[in-house]
Amino acid sequence: MEDLKARMVLPVHWSKLTLSSHGWTEPVDDLLAAKPDIPVTIPEIGELYRLGDPGKTVPWWKID
Repeated sequence: MEDLKARMVLPVHWSKLTLSSHGWTEPVDDLLAAKPDIPVTIPEIGELYRLGDPGKTVPWWKID
């Protein structure tokens, strides 16, 4: 993120399927726990995100 001088991060390939030994939310939870200096947007699966829109920050994967 920093090397690329990203203005926003959109994590991908972390929530659709459980294909590894860690929990399906662990990658994004770890990213957010690191508190990156770069804004993060995390739209719901299938939700559109247009470049330039404000980041989507609601932790939808934790809402029951």
